Amino acid sequence: VLGVILIVLAKGMSASFSISGYLFLFLAVAMAVGYSITVRWVSDEFSSVEITLGTNVVGFCFFLALACWEGLSQGNFRQMMGMPLAEPTILLNLLVLAVVASNVAFIFMNYSIRVIGMARSSAFVGFNSLTAMIFGPLVLGERLLPLQLIGAALIILGVTAANYFAAPANSPQVEERTRS
Repeated sequence: VLGVILIVLAKGMSASFSISGYLFLFLAVAMAVGYSITVRWVSDEFSSVEITLGTNVVGFCFFLALACWEGLSQGNFRQMMGMPLAEPTILLNLLVLAVVASNVAFIFMNYSIRVIGMARSSAFVGFNSLTAMIFGPLVLGERLLPLQLIGAALIILGVTAANYFAAPANSPQVEERTRS
């Protein structure tokens, strides 16, 4: 956690405080925990691909309904629904995001929850900040600061420690915790 904080604060050494921002962040974390628990419960019955497909179907239905509601409430339903077909780049970006970023990542994540357990898998969430820190300079030409490197080292240390000291995924301790 300290590593992520250092990486975030390194840019301006200050963070903005927004109650709604922290509320949404808390809700996102709570949803991720709920998702991980659900995946662990159903991973004995369904493959990683089936779990990801089910998640995508539920998400598609929810966001389609949300888009329809927004289009109807703003009076531009036809324009909104036709936009991906009218602009090929929008459709291409949606397909790449859906197939690569979502499906492949979630298939791997669902598989890791099944194989190494929820606690060990969730420890790797810290690598999100690390990945952004690495690709910022490579893709966007951002400057890499020494404080960010210290934060990166702390993230790697934390993930390593969490996985080294965690009980094995198939140990009786873990099996008992996942049943209850």
